[in-house]
Amino acid sequence: FHLSVVDSLKYGMITSCGGIIAALCCAFFIDYVGRRAWFTGAFIIGGLILLTLWPVGTETAEKVLIFVTAGSFFISSLALAINLYTSEIYPTRIRAFSGAVGGAWQRVAAILGTNVVAWLLPYGTGSLFLYFGGLALIGGVLSFFFAVETKGKTLEELSP
Repeated sequence: FHLSVVDSLKYGMITSCGGIIAALCCAFFIDYVGRRAWFTGAFIIGGLILLTLWPVGTETAEKVLIFVTAGSFFISSLALAINLYTSEIYPTRIRAFSGAVGGAWQRVAAILGTNVVAWLLPYGTGSLFLYFGGLALIGGVLSFFFAVETKGKTLEELSP
């Protein structure tokens, strides 16, 4: 988009602020909504927003900023929620290990994600949003069918 460094940083800050607000919403509301519903909803809504950029187009930086910030709002809340969820579903004796394994997989995904972006860019920026939105939708479906609901349960009930 040939943005100046200042504009690029402003856009990054706007998206990051959306992520911070999402984390706060997650912290305050996930106990009322439930983990399974939160994961499913955040993945599906965030994925649909990102997928919308594929047919709508990515002609302007402002359009990308709006859609990415909205999609990131939902997807970013999952980073906080997954740390909470991991500590709830694993027994105390392996809780630290399971958190470490989950963190390692996040780093693997971050490494692979940058390569996927490089591979998809020659096909246009819309292909990136098709890919990441599609992955989020898959995450929503998997969460709906396989996430264990922990709402209202004690740690002893969940993972003795």
